[in-house]
Amino acid sequence: MRADIKPVLAPAIRWINYDPKTSAPASLPASGPTAVLVCHGMGQQVPFETLDCVAHAICAAHGGGSAQVRARLVQLGSDDNTVSRVELELRSDASGEVRHIHLYEAYWAPLTEGAIGYWRATWFLLRAGWEGLMASLAGSFDRWMFGGRRRLKVKNGTAQLLLALLFVLAPCLAMAGLAFYVVAYLLLERFDWELSAHPWWYAAALPLLVASYFIRRFVIQYMGDVAIYVSSNEVNEFWRIRDEIKGIGMRAASVVYRALASAHAGTAAPVFEYGKVVVVGHSLGSVVAYDTLNALFRKDQASNGLHAAERSHAFITLGSPLDKTAFLFRQHVGDAVVREALAATVQPMIQSYSFRPRWWINVHARADIISGALDYYDEPPGTPDPRRVRDVADPVWALPAKAHKGYWQREATRMVLYQAVTDGLSARFGP
Repeated sequence: MRADIKPVLAPAIRWINYDPKTSAPASLPASGPTAVLVCHGMGQQVPFETLDCVAHAICAAHGGGSAQVRARLVQLGSDDNTVSRVELELRSDASGEVRHIHLYEAYWAPLTEGAIGYWRATWFLLRAGWEGLMASLAGSFDRWMFGGRRRLKVKNGTAQLLLALLFVLAPCLAMAGLAFYVVAYLLLERFDWELSAHPWWYAAALPLLVASYFIRRFVIQYMGDVAIYVSSNEVNEFWRIRDEIKGIGMRAASVVYRALASAHAGTAAPVFEYGKVVVVGHSLGSVVAYDTLNALFRKDQASNGLHAAERSHAFITLGSPLDKTAFLFRQHVGDAVVREALAATVQPMIQSYSFRPRWWINVHARADIISGALDYYDEPPGTPDPRRVRDVADPVWALPAKAHKGYWQREATRMVLYQAVTDGLSARFGP
């Protein structure tokens, strides 16, 4: 039975941020709320949309109890910076246990809006497919991980899938791009807008224009976001936007990881607000979340004040293209071993398992061609470690676009999210 959701508006509160350079060392709380930091995916343009999806997903999995939802603003320190927070209070009817979960979002959608055109996104998509096809013919590729160069096998069927996609995508994308120009030319130059004389043409042109509109919209809003953020293997005009998106992720993470418990804020012995943090990324947001965690762990290596890896309870990726970005958009320039090793240094999560959340759960649907199992972020299968990626196959069968967008409403995602915030992952996945 789904929990009874009771939304409540709460007043804004003031919050003190922890600064390891100027503050006394902070300790970890023995108990308290769990924080969830969410990075939305491509095409999710509405503010708070993803927070609403996460709140409903967790509450839907909380059967046999009630859930109260509060929305409030949190003011950081004495300045005017505020962030939005959703607070869940989950109460169990059977045991009377109450759990508190605080939800935050790294919202980056406005930065990519209108930043790329149709033909630029189309060229990026087709070129990535072609380069991936050529690379997949070799059967394997190099990736620097865990202190050395690893030879990784290209997944079975990759070449065939890319070849099929190119044969289908190339003509469809070209048609969608040219449809408006062709129709406008025929209407203006050939038919001179004479509807009565050429009714068959207007009947054929209308569905063509509608299909062209939706294809163009999908490419710009979805593939455009990917082109802007993921093409970091080259220097282009989107470099600044990528840095700004990463900055948004890092600021949101700083809010969560630097927050002090209100009862101890400003005291000689400060205590962190959150002993457990769950980071969730959907679609391209999983890549943003991955970069955010790596940046956070790098900074913590220098200051060693946030205990970021120790407090990161789970990293949940939904419909993630991380394996595809590792393969298709890796920085490959000849035999540049030193450059590849330096590129790996900015990713502590593939340097050592000690720089990872306790759990990395990857949920992927079989019908979702954007996502898949994550095989390129771990040591070989014979090297066991509890912080390896745990793949969860979502059995849904749907059209690829629906399979990719609908994770929040499906049981696999709901249960993983709920188990992550209620300490249930060990019971499901073992020690």
